[in-house]
Amino acid sequence: MTEQAQQRYYQLRQEYGGVLGKITEFESEKREHLIVLENLRKVEPTRRCWRLVGDALVEKQVSEIIPALEQQCGNMDQVMEALFKKLKETEGELRQLEQLLGVKTDIKQTEPQPTQQKSSGVLVSS
Repeated sequence: MTEQAQQRYYQLRQEYGGVLGKITEFESEKREHLIVLENLRKVEPTRRCWRLVGDALVEKQVSEIIPALEQQCGNMDQVMEALFKKLKETEGELRQLEQLLGVKTDIKQTEPQPTQQKSSGVLVSS
């Protein structure tokens, strides 16, 4: 039982790190989207801009891009919420195994962090 518990513990640690990495990646991407949205709202809605879709740059008007970016931010929120739920579940299971195995770790209680905005430049053409 102990060897199985140890293997499960290491597997959960890897899973925990992977989920945490994905959350960090999504938070960073959302921050970038919010910066772009903030800057696009400052320009005329008829102005042209380019959006990277897959490997192609697509030219559209600002008025077409803003709703798409807002929807994408909402989708990212849903994904991050699911990832935080998974992280909490993994954390709970890790804590149980730590007690069973008598192991101490540096895993802290995770709470969703509010996204902070920073200003930056955006590629917009007149």
